[in-house]
Amino acid sequence: MSADTAPDVGDTAPAFTLAAVNRDGDISLADYKERQALLLGLFRGLHCPFCRRQVAQMNRQAEQLEGLGVVPLAVLNTDLAHAKAYYGRLGFGLALAVDPEWDTHRRYGLTETKIGLGKTDWPRKVNPLDLMRVKIGPEDGPPKSLTFMRASAAMDRAEGYKPRLADKAGQIKNGLTNSGYVLMDRMGIIRWRWVEGSESQNEMFKFPSSDTVVAAISQALSEAPSGSATP
Repeated sequence: MSADTAPDVGDTAPAFTLAAVNRDGDISLADYKERQALLLGLFRGLHCPFCRRQVAQMNRQAEQLEGLGVVPLAVLNTDLAHAKAYYGRLGFGLALAVDPEWDTHRRYGLTETKIGLGKTDWPRKVNPLDLMRVKIGPEDGPPKSLTFMRASAAMDRAEGYKPRLADKAGQIKNGLTNSGYVLMDRMGIIRWRWVEGSESQNEMFKFPSSDTVVAAISQALSEAPSGSATP
């Protein structure tokens, strides 16, 4: 799916059923439909420290979101055993699921960018030199402004995270993908979207703050038709 055909605000959210991480069985959109609004966070695998940071942010803001009538769910592009081992140690209360095939991400309009020589044609293709120039500031995780590769390594060291074979396999299989947030009301209608790197490779690996996410959700729910957003 291209960005031009991605489901947008006002569209019906694509159905999904995914393996749950911190409980038995599956999690599906049907579990929430006609019951509660849902904030879906779609992230890369555990190899991405910026995504790990966003999942932790979602976990911290869960109570605040639920006060707005919204339940958060984070979906990671990694295998189930790896996610269970990692998040089992952290004891997150946040609902978590995995999609190792990146199918849900794709159906919600996220993109896979080819890395190759020549002129960057974002988001279809990016020259690796342009990608390596992307700078990440302290507000997005590293201790100081660094290129994204150095920032990623610094964040891994700070967390004591050591990439596993599952991480490397996922990177090779999926290449450069992006992440995003999708808010859908209790009737399954999309009310707000945010997509990483939507305009340029320079926006990659940079995510909205917790306050920004909550403010966007509050505004989207206030603008939704009466009775659609919350029980």
